[in-house]
Amino acid sequence: MIFETERLIVREYDPALDSGAAFAIYGDPEVTRYLGDGSPVPDLATQLVRLTDRVAHYRALVDGSFFGAICLRSGELLGSLILKRLPDGEGEPTDDWEIGWHLGQHAWGKGYASEAAGTGLRHGFETVGLEEIFAVVREENLPSVWVTERIGMLPLGMTDSYYGRELLLFRAG
Repeated sequence: MIFETERLIVREYDPALDSGAAFAIYGDPEVTRYLGDGSPVPDLATQLVRLTDRVAHYRALVDGSFFGAICLRSGELLGSLILKRLPDGEGEPTDDWEIGWHLGQHAWGKGYASEAAGTGLRHGFETVGLEEIFAVVREENLPSVWVTERIGMLPLGMTDSYYGRELLLFRAG
């Protein structure tokens, strides 16, 4: 377990256990339209491979980065919470840290993203020892913009410094 909140547990993904529920989330074009190139995961086998690779990648990092499964205390998978170094336009890690969240439609509008991300920020500051954490959001992704506001992040305007695209930048710390 990475951490827990009143309603949620954020833990490491278990690809064998979580692939089906993750595919229900990342196979949904409404969930993925603001992620990467916007394409949903095409099938369960691809989801298993991607989840296995991502878990191995984050386990190998020893800098405090994580890719966590956001779950209800009952165990139901809601989505993902990520704390990592932001990539530059070429995909190389920078010295800037990012918090990000992805939730399935069944978890939208219930405050789970704000609860997980707010606690994730505290984890980044108190456990990892970061001085500032950023979030980058596509301008049209208003629900994520609202989450940044609810967790106290400050808007800094548009940037093209990360991911090779123009994004809204927010900062905490």
